[in-house]
Amino acid sequence: MFYRFLLGSVAAKVLHDSDCSVWADAYTEEAPAREFAIRSVLCAVDLSHHSRNTVSRAAQIAAEFEARLTLVHITAGVEIYGPGGPRIFPKWKEELVGYAAKEIAKLQQVGTKAEVIIDSGDVHHLLNRAAEQSKCDLLVIGHFVIGHFPSGGHLGTTHCGYGIIRESHIPVLSV
Repeated sequence: MFYRFLLGSVAAKVLHDSDCSVWADAYTEEAPAREFAIRSVLCAVDLSHHSRNTVSRAAQIAAEFEARLTLVHITAGVEIYGPGGPRIFPKWKEELVGYAAKEIAKLQQVGTKAEVIIDSGDVHHLLNRAAEQSKCDLLVIGHFVIGHFPSGGHLGTTHCGYGIIRESHIPVLSV
């Protein structure tokens, strides 16, 4: 179980410095019960300038395997914790989700007609949930910047990409 939380420095360097796509398989304690096939691809987009390339590559993979494509974007969490517990600001969530929906619609103008999931909160957990709900066999991520949002910030830097790979329940292809 301990190995699930490690991503060695050599692997991290390859993932960070590589000019080509890198496949990182999900860690499982035992072999999968079924034969691996790519029937559904989940593509995580951060809405950065790299997203167009990420979506394009994911669409190519989905087309090659005649797989279904789903795009997912995880915004910053919209909960504020204070007296009485967490509070959600509907207007803030509406703006973040609205912005993400518009940007993803622009990305789909490259010829994709993918399903779209937009969620807010913990990137690793929500990507796994989206993969499970969509019954995806492969997660495609860009070059390690997931979670941009309109204010110009983002949920993570290269560490977020490493975390996604470490925590993913399905194989990850970094493009």
